[in-house]
Amino acid sequence: MATPSNTPNPTPTPAVCSICGKHITRTATLTAGMGHTCASVQAQFSTPQALQAHYAQLTGNVPAGYITVASLHITVVKAQKSGKYPGLNVNRMVTAIGRDRVKNNPLHPICTPIYNGRQRWVNPWLGTPAGLQAIATGNFSKAPAK
Repeated sequence: MATPSNTPNPTPTPAVCSICGKHITRTATLTAGMGHTCASVQAQFSTPQALQAHYAQLTGNVPAGYITVASLHITVVKAQKSGKYPGLNVNRMVTAIGRDRVKNNPLHPICTPIYNGRQRWVNPWLGTPAGLQAIATGNFSKAPAK
């Protein structure tokens, strides 16, 4: 029978992505030191410094009234279920803001997310009926100035 040790088991320090700071657990990501998404984004930039400059450009203080992408996601799902906006879905919302980690350019300047820590924030107009219609159709001609 094993006897209990007097020393407590040390809690392992979770590994984090060197780019975004999210926890990583898969062997391949641990070896690379970054998550799969960050690795694919980094492949689009010539140097790690260019990628960091890209994120620095999107990082800043969040203006009053901005909403999180998570809350916009909830709004889009509810609106999609209502059937009020044909063509509206989460994929169109993600495309509008420039895909995951803003790998692509947003469809319109009003769709540009702002990173603050690990959260993304967007203009609250996107959650309004006019904004949801614009996301559904891809027509941002009636969008207010950013």
